[in-house]
Amino acid sequence: MECSVRGILNRIKVNRFNAKLAVTRCESFVAILTFRDAVGMTSEFNTFRLSGAWAKRVVPGDVVALQHAAGDLIGYAKVVETHTGKFRDMEREFGINNHMVIDAEVRGESCDLAKVMTECYGGHRFNPEGTVSVIELRRIDGIGEEGAS
Repeated sequence: MECSVRGILNRIKVNRFNAKLAVTRCESFVAILTFRDAVGMTSEFNTFRLSGAWAKRVVPGDVVALQHAAGDLIGYAKVVETHTGKFRDMEREFGINNHMVIDAEVRGESCDLAKVMTECYGGHRFNPEGTVSVIELRRIDGIGEEGAS
């Protein structure tokens, strides 16, 4: 969602104190997390993303949209925590709460998170020794409805 304030600030070059203005956060902006498979998104879950960039894009308390890769809205969630580190370390510490792992466990199967990441990003981009962001999320039901939290 485009922030309406951005257009205003683009027209303001310098204020009377000779200071440039910039928007670093906007309450009307909602980051979109896209998912190949809309599974395992229970009340609390996490998602692994390549690099440390996502841990800088969202912070605890932010609301994010959950979108299926086909473009359909899945729902919304609130960011609880973010973590960055080497994939192997993050998998060991946070893998059990990954949405794909949760779904596999419900079906009585196991989930190789490194294989899932390779399928999602390709072997040329995903490196098990590379850095990832882990975004811990809590689903929000009824967003936009009166009385929703």
